[in-house]
Amino acid sequence: MLLNLQLNKSSISTWVLSFFAFVLVIAGLASEFFQAPVSTTKELEKYRQLFNKEQLQNVRELTFTNNIGSFTLKNEGRWILTEPRHIDANKEVISKIIATIQELKIRKIYPKDAINISNFSLDTPSLSVSFNMGDDVKHLQFGLINPIDSSTYVTLDDIDAIYHVENSGQDLEKLSLSDFVDSRIFTAKANEITSIKLYRQNEKTPRVQLNIEDGLWRDSKNQVNNETVESFISEMLAIKSSIILDRKTDDLREKVTEAINNPLYRLEFTNQDNEIIHYEISSIVNTLPDLKIEKRQNFIIKASNRQHPFLVNKSFIEVFNKNQRQFPPLSIKKLFY
Repeated sequence: MLLNLQLNKSSISTWVLSFFAFVLVIAGLASEFFQAPVSTTKELEKYRQLFNKEQLQNVRELTFTNNIGSFTLKNEGRWILTEPRHIDANKEVISKIIATIQELKIRKIYPKDAINISNFSLDTPSLSVSFNMGDDVKHLQFGLINPIDSSTYVTLDDIDAIYHVENSGQDLEKLSLSDFVDSRIFTAKANEITSIKLYRQNEKTPRVQLNIEDGLWRDSKNQVNNETVESFISEMLAIKSSIILDRKTDDLREKVTEAINNPLYRLEFTNQDNEIIHYEISSIVNTLPDLKIEKRQNFIIKASNRQHPFLVNKSFIEVFNKNQRQFPPLSIKKLFY
């Protein structure tokens, strides 16, 4: 009797262990089926790198789409925003986008199947970027963001893999039209300017002529005070535009052309690459067709390296009211101290 009882207990124990082993096997198979990282799968190991540096150095066109809008940019010697408006683009933002994607660090690789695409929200991406390299086009999509560690999931349209990456691109989701537009009138940095010529109206002789030699600013003959010139440059570079005149009716175009063809001042910058940039600065304008602006409160600046003219508040026009006497030669005493 005792022997039979022990045998029954042994059988029950064996059945229980077998049942639990069966459950574990089924659970393992289900987990493998529905979502399994394949970072050790040989077929997908070659997809560790999204882009190589050579590819992203040759981007000719970029289309960027987030929840705010879609923006298309083309490299035409300089970057131009072509959609939703045709205007000079902020190259620093473009560099940021390219650098961010180039620096994505891959944690794991998952199979690109319907379940994972849905689980990682890649069927409704929060961000997508298309790169046109001329002979190749790549389309990158960003999915679900993990709120705990800010990691995210990305995929390329021509690769059968989903990448779990450290999300260094969170700020990209907030980019809007204003971020893509280069609203600067003067694009040169202060230390890139090597000569300045300022004319009044159509005069042939400049009212101000300055150039830099060995780090020292000079007029046509003598050394002048560097701080005075640097202050003048800073004032010009600080000028901000209230409106970029990129959307012009025929009447507005005619008035703008008339204003810049009869400038109050003309300015020339030469940069370190010996490129001469021309600026036409109009007189104060009364009104402009199709624009709601106050009378006699603005003037227009047209730059040769900018696509469109700029409307500027009249408070800045005094910056250009300069003559050579305001940049006097250094005295003998100051030359030696």
